[in-house]
Amino acid sequence: MKQIWQITLPIAWVRHKRPLPFNPAFQYMEQVVLDSQNMRPASITLNKTAGFLEITWNNGRVCQYPLPELREACPCAECRGGHEYMGREFDPENILKLTPKRSYAAVGIDMVGNYAVQPSWDDGHNSGIYTWDYLWRLCPPEE
Repeated sequence: MKQIWQITLPIAWVRHKRPLPFNPAFQYMEQVVLDSQNMRPASITLNKTAGFLEITWNNGRVCQYPLPELREACPCAECRGGHEYMGREFDPENILKLTPKRSYAAVGIDMVGNYAVQPSWDDGHNSGIYTWDYLWRLCPPEE
């Protein structure tokens, strides 16, 4: 049985943009926020056999997220250790430098509205909602 799931998103999601007001004092910060807010997946592939989630973004960049590291980077409050550890300052800087507690596998993935995906993991965990912004920032660095 082939263990690959693919989700192709409607083109309207890919072209959707919400510009932010310009503030010269925060030009760089706003550019980073604008870039991540304008990023939308063109396609999402969960490859269970090879053990990665692949997202092709609307700008053409392709990101492959290893499943064990993606599970370790779960953004839910339980995995983060409480609500006080939520927010960008607690996000991993490089997903590839995370050391998973064990080998994880995804058993499925669901869309959450038009802004995120929610994987279900083989350890029974399924409360992490991975937003497009979060996944864009988690994209492993290009080698």
